[in-house]
Amino acid sequence: MNFQLLSLSIVFIFYPILGKIILLHHNKSLRIALFTLLNILGVLGLSLVSNINKINYGNFSVYIELSILFFIFYLILLITEFYLIKKYVHEKGHERFFPFIFPIIILIVFKYTPVGSFSFENILGDKTPHNVSTFFLGLSYMAFRTSYLTIEIRTNAVPIPKLFEFLSFSLFLPTFLMGPISQYKDYYKGMNDNNLMNKINNNSFMRMLIGAVKLLFLGNILNQLSYSGLMLDGYSHDKSDLIISVISFYLFLYCNFSGYCDLSIGCAGLLGIKINENFDNPLLSRNIKEFWNKWHITLSKYTRDVIFTPLSKLLILKYGIDYNNLVIVFSTFIVFIVIGVWHGSGLNYLIFGLIHGLGVIINFYYSTWLKNNLSKNMYKKYLDSTVIKIIATALTFIYVSISLFFFANDISTMKIILASIK
Repeated sequence: MNFQLLSLSIVFIFYPILGKIILLHHNKSLRIALFTLLNILGVLGLSLVSNINKINYGNFSVYIELSILFFIFYLILLITEFYLIKKYVHEKGHERFFPFIFPIIILIVFKYTPVGSFSFENILGDKTPHNVSTFFLGLSYMAFRTSYLTIEIRTNAVPIPKLFEFLSFSLFLPTFLMGPISQYKDYYKGMNDNNLMNKINNNSFMRMLIGAVKLLFLGNILNQLSYSGLMLDGYSHDKSDLIISVISFYLFLYCNFSGYCDLSIGCAGLLGIKINENFDNPLLSRNIKEFWNKWHITLSKYTRDVIFTPLSKLLILKYGIDYNNLVIVFSTFIVFIVIGVWHGSGLNYLIFGLIHGLGVIINFYYSTWLKNNLSKNMYKKYLDSTVIKIIATALTFIYVSISLFFFANDISTMKIILASIK
């Protein structure tokens, strides 16, 4: 059985049909309660299906019991976050940070500590180990989504949600597994606009079709030419194979990730809920800074609003405007360290983040140098030059492609790939 297709069917076929039926109900309280239940059952079903293919020789009934048990614990953690928001979000003291920090602590504990790596291999009797973190799908997106909600509430962008509203937002199935990192204000507007919910946006169907082609067709073809499909077959390879894999993985990752986001945005659109765009032609970025304004846009916005801006203001307030450039450099590296380790706990993810942080800093100083040494007219001609734009875009594409070598492979896999080149 193709479990990827089964998972996608749950999320993007059965879910929007049932969701649309529920959201058309005239009773608001019942509508929200049933929609929350649909999201809870959808996430539970997705959790079961996502890991079921790993049970090759193990105890299937125990796996089901563990999955349900951990999902209930997941719900308890979310309910705890809800009550922290209600109690502390409008406080003036340090306790106002409790609801923001709590989901981040959950993420750290279950993704980066020995708690999350505790194995159930002996219990399940399976050759493929199941760790605690295996049972916490979508944890990274949940943590960032709910922590950002506290900022939305404190800035009066949205009211404090009720329990069912909070749970349905936190477990909103289309964005639960791979984002985008949606904002509650858009979700709240969709859930409370009866006219919007009665509409079916034809563009949403097309968006889902495009996403499916990217994810299932183009992504699968490109994956066969990437590191796992081409370089890890146990044979010797020419340097040209590595170049093909470097480029193919970048294109695969784009098709895979943006394809899923297209499906998510289209699916949410069918329900009348707006989801922020996560990609804007990043393959054509002129520099690394522009790349991060076009790639995983919601993650960039989160780290800018939550880390870069407040940290920069704090440091400038403490050390003065004369240290502005150093503050930008330091804050940028902190942001990209977070972006790197957010994707995974391996050293390779940290290296990936630092490479991109370095790229943004180089671009910052290069842009500053151009502005200081060129006249306004010359600087405008430089920016408008087609030749320079093509060269800059090509260099950015190469830089990102090479950096993703560290994103795609842990250190031991890198050694195997490099050792296979003759």
